[in-house]
Amino acid sequence: AIPGARSAVYKMSKTNDCIAVTARPDVPGMKEATRYWVDFYSFPFSEVHVVGWKDKAGFIASLSPYMAIDDSPHQIEAMRAKGILVAVFDQPWNRQVPGLRINSW
Repeated sequence: AIPGARSAVYKMSKTNDCIAVTARPDVPGMKEATRYWVDFYSFPFSEVHVVGWKDKAGFIASLSPYMAIDDSPHQIEAMRAKGILVAVFDQPWNRQVPGLRINSW
């Protein structure tokens, strides 16, 4: 886990419903492995969803979120196209993506 991430999610979960949505390959055991990782690091997500790469933005839009945080330029663009406010979690591969940035937890 990224240093400070669990603590930041814990703080956000005090006043917000924090839902994890991650795009992963549809292979046997992937959902279980993802849930294990979340539980192992004690992230306080109210829900954890594993979806396909192409389905992530649509799935998140169906949740009607206040905002989302992502590091994938493709996913950020797809979510913004659906009217979702997205903060960019800063990474070397997304420096060209404009908008609100999160540099660390």
